[in-house]
Amino acid sequence: MPGRRDPRMGRDLFDRILAATAIHRGLPLVSADPVFDQLANRSDWVARLW
Repeated sequence: MPGRRDPRMGRDLFDRILAATAIHRGLPLVSADPVFDQLANRSDWVARLW
């Protein structure tokens, strides 16, 4: 739903853009930032690599 953001992702807009792009394209996200591990329980999340 547009305008809604995942409260687990925090306030960093760039992190949210990276996560949304990875989810939309069905690709793993390459990042050392553990903030993305909070998305591991989503059914459409692939993985965080690094």
